[in-house]
Amino acid sequence: MSKHPQFSVVIPTRNRASYLPTAIQSVLGQTFQDFEIIVSDNFSEDNTFDAVKRFDDPRIRYVKTAAFLPINESWAFGTEHTSGQYVAFLADDDAYAGIYLESFAKAISEHDSDVVACGLPQYYENPHYETRHKFASPHFTNRAYTYHCIGKKNEIWQYMFAKADLAEYPEGFRPVGLPYLANAAYRSSIFAGLRSSLGSIFPRNLASTDVYSTAIILSQYTNNYCFLDKPLYVQRVSDVSLTRSPDIENQRRIYGKPTYDLGEYKNYFLDFSYDNRWIEACLLAVADTNTQLDLDLSWVKYYAKSFDSLKYLQSRGFDMAREKNSFWETLKGQDQKFQDEVLSIVANPRKRLSDFLRSSTLLATVLRAKDRYSEKKEDLVGVDEPLSIDEYARMIDEKFLRDHATVQVHE
Repeated sequence: MSKHPQFSVVIPTRNRASYLPTAIQSVLGQTFQDFEIIVSDNFSEDNTFDAVKRFDDPRIRYVKTAAFLPINESWAFGTEHTSGQYVAFLADDDAYAGIYLESFAKAISEHDSDVVACGLPQYYENPHYETRHKFASPHFTNRAYTYHCIGKKNEIWQYMFAKADLAEYPEGFRPVGLPYLANAAYRSSIFAGLRSSLGSIFPRNLASTDVYSTAIILSQYTNNYCFLDKPLYVQRVSDVSLTRSPDIENQRRIYGKPTYDLGEYKNYFLDFSYDNRWIEACLLAVADTNTQLDLDLSWVKYYAKSFDSLKYLQSRGFDMAREKNSFWETLKGQDQKFQDEVLSIVANPRKRLSDFLRSSTLLATVLRAKDRYSEKKEDLVGVDEPLSIDEYARMIDEKFLRDHATVQVHE
């Protein structure tokens, strides 16, 4: 192994010895072999160490914290032990497709990318997801989208807030997907810059540490960004997933009002909204980088989406009375014009459906508006074969990408 491999793959873990070997094996089985693996153990109390030591490979390093750390400090701890030119992350219950690192290395070579990211197909586990496909992938084009971020700081911030419907999508910056901690590789000098300016790579303990980091890294530390619209990172969805548990009490804890004081914005936030994590992370990133936000945030759609979420959960049998009462009380605290706008939307189901369609299905078309393409007849929604997550990961190779891309791009 070279002294400075191209990739350092950090696998943060805690008490997941039964899942961890699949993650490790998915890295060892890569078609591109210039890497090191840092298994960063956040003070596990199970047999995590034994699970790692079963792999007899000098590229694997095991490090363990001296005590339990919050998630942001745990991820930062792992990066402190890297020596690679690029740092990539892998959740301990997920898996890389076999050509993950090869695809990233190619993007770096061809586009001089500071950051590379890819799509995240999802692997659904029983018992709570029997009605879902075992393996589901979003539509993808099998294409590399490149973005030059220099001089586009305002557009990047606008894009981040548009993801939460607080702004319109900018014309000049239209990535198909964003780099999060799990699905991306970052030039190591980026983390050195974060340490220098913020005192830590991830200074905030947030449920959406990756959204916070994305906003700062793309706007402050990235020249060239490349998004591979390919399903290369297989994300497990199960009871052990941090933010995808079917437990409504866990969801209440995660999606409650923000933890931090957000100044002029704090009175807008509702007790329960799926957008709370995202918006809080973005606003804190703005504050921590002393950014002057050059756009007005519109909270009307935030209220409309939250109302629909509460109604949906109620229809699924959950008691959302407390959250609904809080919704109306918080809305009453806004000015009359704002209240009228929200009421005009939530009282009109047809308009809400129209807004939903416009912001989801058709958004992908808008983002690809400059490309000419023709739809294939077959549409990859999922693969029903009863395979394990590592088998699905090995299945995603160049042939799979060619056969299942739903959009054929013509240059």
